Amino acid sequence: MIGLTIALAVLVGVTLGLLGGGGSILTVPLLAYVAGMRGARPSGAPP
Repeated sequence: MIGLTIALAVLVGVTLGLLGGGGSILTVPLLAYVAGMRGARPSGAPP
C-alpha cells in the first residue's frame, strides 16, 4: 500500500509541476482514500 501511495504522490507532483496547478484537489483524495489518513477532529467539536 505504501508503494502505491508513493507512486501516486510522485504522479501528482509531476502533473502539478508540469501544469502549475493547485495540489489540494489531487492530494487530499490521495491521502484520504489511498493512504488511509483521515482529517483531524476540530478542538471545539462536542465529544
